[in-house]
Amino acid sequence: MRYKTKQFAILITIFFSVSAINFGFVFSTLTSNSHTQQIKLINDLKTSTVYNSNVVIDDTNPVIDWATAKAAGICTGSGTEVDPYIIRDHVFNGFLNIKHSRKHFSVLNCEFTDTVYGMWILNVSNGLIEDNHVSNALFGFDIMNCSHIEFRNNNCSLLGNTGILAQTSNDLSFYSNILSNKLIDGIRLNILENCIFEGNTADDNGNSGIKLDNIEDTLIYKNSVAYNGANGIELTNSDNITIVDNEAFNNIVNGIRVFSSDNNRLESNNFHHNGGDGLRVLSGSQLNVLKGNMASFNNLSGIAFYVNSDDNLIYDNTASNNEQHGFYISDSDTNLITMNSANDNTLNGFQLFLSNRNSITSNTANNNVNGTNLISSDDNIILGNNLANNIYCYNETNSAGNVYEENICQTPAAPGVPFDPFILGLILGLVIGFGSLAAVLILNSLRGRKE
Repeated sequence: MRYKTKQFAILITIFFSVSAINFGFVFSTLTSNSHTQQIKLINDLKTSTVYNSNVVIDDTNPVIDWATAKAAGICTGSGTEVDPYIIRDHVFNGFLNIKHSRKHFSVLNCEFTDTVYGMWILNVSNGLIEDNHVSNALFGFDIMNCSHIEFRNNNCSLLGNTGILAQTSNDLSFYSNILSNKLIDGIRLNILENCIFEGNTADDNGNSGIKLDNIEDTLIYKNSVAYNGANGIELTNSDNITIVDNEAFNNIVNGIRVFSSDNNRLESNNFHHNGGDGLRVLSGSQLNVLKGNMASFNNLSGIAFYVNSDDNLIYDNTASNNEQHGFYISDSDTNLITMNSANDNTLNGFQLFLSNRNSITSNTANNNVNGTNLISSDDNIILGNNLANNIYCYNETNSAGNVYEENICQTPAAPGVPFDPFILGLILGLVIGFGSLAAVLILNSLRGRKE
């Protein structure tokens, strides 16, 4: 009994000793980290303030600069790269105007409504605009003379004019924004360079989904542009633009329209079910490269060139099941059209009109009215194409000096099945054997009659 009592006393002593050690450790930790815990609680605190008038931050005016905005509770942070000013979780029943600033800043998860602009950004650099919603306004974001600003995951819908309007700026990035249901354009850009537009959705706008004018050295990548009142993507007076992996469908006019623009690369895009052409290039657009695009089920042609669009390279594209032509070249010269497919179009695989000195080589055009059809077009080369299974292989009207060589106009006959010599020998052996047997039987029958 005394032994059990002693054992119980030892256990009680150990329990209280361990508890004391743990309590001291926890107390010490809380004391040493009290400042850190306080900072964490402050950073985790989300304030949501409603502003019923316009908010202006002008870093050249001490009365309304970033420091003043911070003191008023509009933002937190210090404006450095590691600790940017942050405007978060506010509701603006008016616009937010940031101007003349080089401080680092972020605008996150804010609501803008009942205003002309969601945000008006003028002469500003080093910003992140993310997860904001703009509604019941004319413009979502109006950007002028800015650089190094990223716009990500913003929703600008049901606006009276344009979702994003950007002018005279450089090094802007737009990722995964929704720009739909505007009276005019989803995105309208003028005089920009070195910009990126990736993964944006610009649908159901009154004019075009993405409209670019006087743009240089910019990437348009993996955007969706559909059900717009004019063109999905519209490119005007713009050079060195890379347009890759975009989908443009069910637009009233064209999937993509390229006007007076040179040295652009359009690759691996999908243009389908548009009211005009899948891809329309016109008005002196030259030295462009079209590669690996799909253009199908469009109301006119899959890919079309108009009016002095010369010296372009068009290769490895597919233009099929269009209501007119697979490829249509009008009043455009010296283009190289090679390794493309143009099948199952209502009219022609390749149609040239008033176009001279083009090369149509190594293409496939099947199940059209004409494989190639030339009207008032001279000195073109049609070489090495597969033009089988069309109503007419090729045709031309009022044209001269065109060269047709090595084209396939009929499906080659299926080669005969090679005859195995062993089978032939077996058949001959059987014939001789059965013949000999028949002769023996006949002779035996005749002898039996004589006897």
